Amino acid sequence: MVARNSVKITEQGDYKSILRDIDHTSRRLFENSQNILNWIKYQSTLIEVQKTNVPLYVLVDEIGELLMDVMESKNNSFINNIDPDQIIYTDKNILSIIIHNLVSNATKYNDKATIEVSAEIKNGCNYITISDNGKGMSSINLDRIYSIKNKQKVYSIAENSGSSGLGFIIITELLAILSGTFNIESNTNGTQITLEIPIDTFNNSYK
Repeated sequence: MVARNSVKITEQGDYKSILRDIDHTSRRLFENSQNILNWIKYQSTLIEVQKTNVPLYVLVDEIGELLMDVMESKNNSFINNIDPDQIIYTDKNILSIIIHNLVSNATKYNDKATIEVSAEIKNGCNYITISDNGKGMSSINLDRIYSIKNKQKVYSIAENSGSSGLGFIIITELLAILSGTFNIESNTNGTQITLEIPIDTFNNSYK
């Protein structure tokens, strides 16, 4: 017979650690569920592009607020370096999913890092950059992301439910809806991902 108290938690810090692990696991499950739902919606052509003038600073600020608890638990900091006056004419929901995934990834896989979102307009395109000064990505993950971006292989959800795979499938496909793409650079000094989205010629309100 196993004694009831054979496993004891002796320090308050142990409780906090367990609760933190449960919270992180729950968040990962929720994000994966959201990713799968969005993927299914896209595959079922249920996503309809509805472009409006989107205040980019506000959108990024909302994403930062949503992820702030997770960032603080991992001692990460967040900088919204977008011009408060910058407007992008696009589908707000699609762009929000893309940026949320990238900021969430930077948050989950780094500790004590600074995550920054910046943007600029040049050569007829909106460039939105999500960068961090964390540990960088492994060569395996980078190869997987390049393959997804270049569509060298048709990936399944089950095959990429782990690190980086599923999220980048969705990012790539959703960017394609906006006629956009992305570039990624990563080393031991951190990771930088830049979204490239053409300026909509029907929009005359961007800065």
